[in-house]
Amino acid sequence: PVIVHRTILGSIERFFGILIEHFAGKFPVWLAPVQVMIIPVADSHHDFAKGIADELTAIGLSLRVASVAALASLPFGIAMGWLLARKRFPGKSLLDALIHLPLVMPPVVIGYVLLVSFGSQGAIGQFLAKFGISFAFSWTGAALASAIMGFPLMVRAIRLSIEATDRRLEQAASTL
Repeated sequence: PVIVHRTILGSIERFFGILIEHFAGKFPVWLAPVQVMIIPVADSHHDFAKGIADELTAIGLSLRVASVAALASLPFGIAMGWLLARKRFPGKSLLDALIHLPLVMPPVVIGYVLLVSFGSQGAIGQFLAKFGISFAFSWTGAALASAIMGFPLMVRAIRLSIEATDRRLEQAASTL
């Protein structure tokens, strides 16, 4: 369908009308404004419905934290994986050890270091507080901790993939 209209509001209304018609009101998960609605059918079901709602809230929080952690660390993971796979430089083994440090240290130590660094009294936390950014005891802090704990695994997988790629294929692709 083609949308031709002089006003922006009319175009937006027509766009959503076309979407609703195309999906027959059943939007895909990535487009639906409400993912789940729990409606108890009797008063005796309120406690059960609240339990389900709480579980779904926890699952939603886990998905949010994991998604933000993966997406935030992906560009840095690709850069570090490429750097470690393709370049030779002094201190390469030190950088590799520093990247893999969260794997060998206890998670409690990593969490303590993050809390001291990004907490309201930490150096990074005080700087970020000036901009209204807080990581301590929030879902963004959980995403930061997840990103840091998963970063070595991401870098290792990307590095191994880059090392396994034939250089001649990369050179041939660069000519296209």
